[in-house]
Amino acid sequence: ILRTLPEDYERLTYLQGDGKSYFLTDYMPHPKTDTVIFDFELRKPDTVTGLLCSREAGMNKSWSFCGMTGPNFRFDISWDQIQFWAPGMVPGMRFAVKMQNGTVTLSDGISATSKNNPLSLDESGGPMMMMAYYNNSTSLTATSFSFDRVYGCQVSRSGALLHDWVPVRTPNGVVTLYDRVTGDDLEPKGTGAFIAGPAWTCEGPFIPPHATILIVR
Repeated sequence: ILRTLPEDYERLTYLQGDGKSYFLTDYMPHPKTDTVIFDFELRKPDTVTGLLCSREAGMNKSWSFCGMTGPNFRFDISWDQIQFWAPGMVPGMRFAVKMQNGTVTLSDGISATSKNNPLSLDESGGPMMMMAYYNNSTSLTATSFSFDRVYGCQVSRSGALLHDWVPVRTPNGVVTLYDRVTGDDLEPKGTGAFIAGPAWTCEGPFIPPHATILIVR
């Protein structure tokens, strides 16, 4: 059962990164059993930006999704890196990416599966970071902060919903993500502040992207 927002919280259509802010969740991805859907809009294509990241030092036990120069996207499962390339990617393109059991799927149905399947990775190497990328260390320091817009993020495990993050503004004016499953806010980290989008008006589905996606390695 999804919770309603606390009193005086304002639901937002999206929040936008400022290139200085990120979230560090307590969610530990389990690639074999978890499904993650991340709904976002590009603001700075052709830029290295972290979107979702969990790993140990280097690529060990990595489970990550990021934007790259090219421009393209990259999905990492341990040491396997899958690149998604879309010619003509421009600001304003919106994507819903689904990560499940070593396969990453964009919302037009284009997908790719890790060459390491069947997966041997039961749990990734650290808590999931959102809107930034882990540095190559286990100190949970962040780099490659995102400028993109986040409309929502859902996590389920073996069919049971674990997290349903939606953008909000708290009574104190903090722009963050509220979890409609746990009832908790994520604490924004970094040296900046997330930018509020317009007030939310209606429930909407994850929408498809505007580009044809080609898969390369």
